Amino acid sequence: IFLNRNFFTIVISNDLKEVSNILILSLSDNQIQIVEEDSFRKFDLLKLLDLSKNLLNNLYDFTFKDLKNLEFLNLRSNYLEYLNKELFSTLYSLLILDLTNNPIRFIESYSFQNLNLLLELHLNSNFSIIKTEILFGLNE
Repeated sequence: IFLNRNFFTIVISNDLKEVSNILILSLSDNQIQIVEEDSFRKFDLLKLLDLSKNLLNNLYDFTFKDLKNLEFLNLRSNYLEYLNKELFSTLYSLLILDLTNNPIRFIESYSFQNLNLLLELHLNSNFSIIKTEILFGLNE
């Protein structure tokens, strides 16, 4: 499902429950500021989630907790400043994580430790200072 370039401001947990068997969900280029914690609870089959080009500045600890089959998560061009270690902790199938062009100030150590299949981590245009501790737990 492609819901790009609308004027959505919030993703509510019940909004998408009727289409939870999809493989692709693109909400890019909206005005989303809030994604409720259980918004993607029933999306067991989802492979690609695109939340790029929105107004997100905070994500709940377990926003993506039920996306066990997710392979590509695009959070590019938002306003994310802080990433905690629980945010990506259950994304066991994730291959690509794009965090490009966010004003990220802090990423908690071991935030990427469970991403054993991760092939690409995009952190371009974020930090003024990059600390190696953010990479703890990543495979070589």
